[in-house]
Amino acid sequence: MNKLTESIKKHYAKKSKLYIISDIVFYLFVILLIIPSTRTTVVTFVKKITLTAPLKVNVPEHSKLSDNDYLWQLQSSNGTTVSMEQFRGKLIFLNFWATWCAPCRAEMQSIQELYDEYGNKIVFILASRENQETINNFLESTNYDFPVYSQKMAEPEIFQSRSIPTSFLISPEGEIILKKKGATKWDSKKIKDIIDSHLNP
Repeated sequence: MNKLTESIKKHYAKKSKLYIISDIVFYLFVILLIIPSTRTTVVTFVKKITLTAPLKVNVPEHSKLSDNDYLWQLQSSNGTTVSMEQFRGKLIFLNFWATWCAPCRAEMQSIQELYDEYGNKIVFILASRENQETINNFLESTNYDFPVYSQKMAEPEIFQSRSIPTSFLISPEGEIILKKKGATKWDSKKIKDIIDSHLNP
């Protein structure tokens, strides 16, 4: 133990304070990543500070919702059953997420910022496969107030993805005008320009 201590002292003897501090921060970061209880928080933080707007707009080949797609049902935070049919003819922001998903949590503040600006102009649907109690407990620990739903049934094939978060922007005509996998800075000018172009054609 003494040899290890002497070795560390010798290593840092001629190093600057900035070098030493950066090393401490790095090792602390690694330790926090190793500990299961802090891993999600650390990854969420890193993802949050590195969020960017999508480089390009991705649209699937078959990008128009069918009548059957609009029959998809969800459960609201108060237990009410909601059908996507209720939102037909409106611009829809749809996001698939989970409380345990660090990238999902990382982009939520930017979704909240987008909701604060456009919540009265477009429909927000944040859908999770988790039960409503789990979702509500998570929301109670945050300041988010955008509409969150629990899935009562599997999402239509047009929305299916192997990863979360996955988000869609759906036009009033049912066209998918944006599809994005992974965490995104949703309150960016690029996203707002896309939304505005469909609100004010």
